[in-house]
Amino acid sequence: MRAPLPQADISDDDGDTWSAETTLVVSGGQAWKGNVPILCLRDDNPVVIYSADAAKDVGVREWNGSSWDAEVQLDSTPEGYIGWSSAVQIGTTLYIAFNTVGYPRGSYLTTWNGTSLSAPEELAKGKVAETQIGTNGVDLFISYSDDEDQGTNPSKHRIYFMIYDVSSGKRRHNSTMVSNPTTDYIWPSFLPQYFASYPMFVYPFRVGATKELHSIYYNLDYGVKITLDGYDISTKPDSYANIRKFSLISSIPLLKIKASAKVTIANGAISTIAHGLSYPPIVWVFLEDGSGHLVPVYDNTSSTYMYVDYTNLVIRNSEGAARNFYYYIFHDEM
Repeated sequence: MRAPLPQADISDDDGDTWSAETTLVVSGGQAWKGNVPILCLRDDNPVVIYSADAAKDVGVREWNGSSWDAEVQLDSTPEGYIGWSSAVQIGTTLYIAFNTVGYPRGSYLTTWNGTSLSAPEELAKGKVAETQIGTNGVDLFISYSDDEDQGTNPSKHRIYFMIYDVSSGKRRHNSTMVSNPTTDYIWPSFLPQYFASYPMFVYPFRVGATKELHSIYYNLDYGVKITLDGYDISTKPDSYANIRKFSLISSIPLLKIKASAKVTIANGAISTIAHGLSYPPIVWVFLEDGSGHLVPVYDNTSSTYMYVDYTNLVIRNSEGAARNFYYYIFHDEM
């Protein structure tokens, strides 16, 4: 009979204990209001954000490793107590998005650097709710819903999406992400998440007794566009006619010229041009014929030809007289 396997002794009692409780907010505060407080990290330090006092200001306290630092309040919170809030970190700065619950409701952005809160920046005004924030480490992705007559006027239920450029402090994009007039209630997700190339959101909504959960993501179109003179930069390059209005669209691949020149080759002679790349690059070669026309030269070995290998571009002239050739060598690999 096989001997029984040895049994390991397992215990979850490692001698650790909970610390004593710490009172963060005393009576008169509104710490429980509006789905806050929230606990997050700034530079690996826990930070708690809450509605601070009877004046309904934003309050922040940061953990210093052994205790909570003194409370810092964001005075002049625009209206009402703070409602839904969320925060993300870029560098050592915490970006806090929140909405107020007084009327008219607003969506705001403030920052916490470990010692002070910046003045609130208004992002939206009206009957907004559920302000959420995410990041890719460079930009902020902010979403919020409107709760205009929730349950009685569903045609106004929408979720909005904004890209906030941290380096310039400007909004690069602002649009309606979801508009579902058939719903009774609709909310954006808790913290939009950023994946490989796009922010993704999950949002629940209710239609009568039916509750559903949907997802949506946003295709980011980072890049550089330069229009020709007289055309609006907001033109979408979604057709050939519109593409022709641009001199540069970084999302459309462009051949990058390494070298170009004119070379005169005697009849029956060969010109060898070293391209200095470790691979056969894309090349263009044009012949100026006896009529002054530019004619493409192809890779063949009959009469006039050209070819490219790992080292050189080779051009042969068999036109019966000396001819000018124009060549372009690109960085792009064949």
